Amino acid sequence: MRNSTSRGSFHYREALSQSLIATIFALLVCGCSGRLSTNPQSPLVVAVTLTPTTASLAIGATQQFTDTVTGSSNTGVTWSVNCLNGGNSTCGTISNSGLYTAPNTLSSPGPVTVTAISQADSTKQASATVTLRLQVLSVAASPAQNVSALAALDLVRGAGARGQGIELHWPDVEPSPLVYDFTTVINQINAIRSQGPFRIHVTLGIINTAMRQVPADLASAPFDSPQMTTRFKSMLTAFLNQVSTEIDSISIGNEVDVYLNAHPTEWLPYANFYGQAVTLVRTYSSIRVGVTSTYGGAIDAQTGPFIANLNTLSDLVMMNYYPLNINFTPRDPSVVAGDFVKILAASPGKPIFLQEVGYPASTALGSSEQLQAQFVTNVFSEWMKAGDKIQFLNFFLLHDDTPQGCQQIANQIGVTDPNFVPFFCSLGLRNSDGTDKLGWTTLKIEAQAAGFTAQP
Repeated sequence: MRNSTSRGSFHYREALSQSLIATIFALLVCGCSGRLSTNPQSPLVVAVTLTPTTASLAIGATQQFTDTVTGSSNTGVTWSVNCLNGGNSTCGTISNSGLYTAPNTLSSPGPVTVTAISQADSTKQASATVTLRLQVLSVAASPAQNVSALAALDLVRGAGARGQGIELHWPDVEPSPLVYDFTTVINQINAIRSQGPFRIHVTLGIINTAMRQVPADLASAPFDSPQMTTRFKSMLTAFLNQVSTEIDSISIGNEVDVYLNAHPTEWLPYANFYGQAVTLVRTYSSIRVGVTSTYGGAIDAQTGPFIANLNTLSDLVMMNYYPLNINFTPRDPSVVAGDFVKILAASPGKPIFLQEVGYPASTALGSSEQLQAQFVTNVFSEWMKAGDKIQFLNFFLLHDDTPQGCQQIANQIGVTDPNFVPFFCSLGLRNSDGTDKLGWTTLKIEAQAAGFTAQP
């Protein structure tokens, strides 16, 4: 009996021990939940993601990047552009919060890489590619009744414009032979610079549409006469010596085809004059030079070859684009696509500089704010398709001028068509009292979508 009980107790304890061992083993293998766990204490892996992963920006524009760090309580990152912490003025800069700012100048287009590196694990990072474009948006920052010139500059800069133009009238800056006064022009340049980095373009209206604009004592001198060329080069040298580091481009004449078509014997003298001007400007290596024609002249079968001959000397092919009928009434905005094809065809191998682009909104001309806004949309669409072939585009104007001011412009350039005043007085994307038109609202939307201003 004693031996039998002892054997029974042994077998009971042996069975209990085996059961307990099996239970402990199951808990170890499966975890407390009872599910199979191959590595219940595996360390968390740090990972970094970045949004967006691509962006396309014009010079001076910004893009906000957002990083997400998982796998660590330390979610900080270090930002770099092209492997440089914080970037630099050449490839762009990025803030500690991930706001990337494209450089204000760009010698050639191309991508840069923005990288967020985990501070918890420097081997973990995420990158985005930013394509930088040479395109410069400009809106001619005309003031209004309730908007000062500086406030107008702030408005256009806020909309993404990084270009501005000024006009230089030879008779105004040379009031008597070889006596120069550039005060007004230099004050304009300084005012523009005070509101932030802008690419500044100068239009020197030796010819301004239908008129010659030269000092009175040179009124009858041929363009290529020694008297004319010597005086012009003296004036231009004096001007460029003061502003060469402040301006980016210069046009020798505005809409020259209008005057030269009316005086066809002056095409060749003007070409000779222009050649000497180009040679002088090129001694200032940072300034690009061109001569501005109308869109109609550039694509015309008879006038186009003369313009093309001038542009063999140019750094930039410059023109003004207003889709108009002969009487200053606007064509339908749908013509923009076909017109841009012709603009590109008229400029083989050289960058295009659209010095003025505009569309009237006057109902007296059969137009409207809606048509003007559609024109703005269509222009942006075609510009983005053209890419860096069109490097500068200036919408003209920010604000409508007054009827008196428009009539003064008509008198200055020798235009007598009565439709000119309602045409010129409704080119603004905003009204003369400083209120918005639909065109201004549209421009801001299109500029942001095209990467000219801050991206959310």
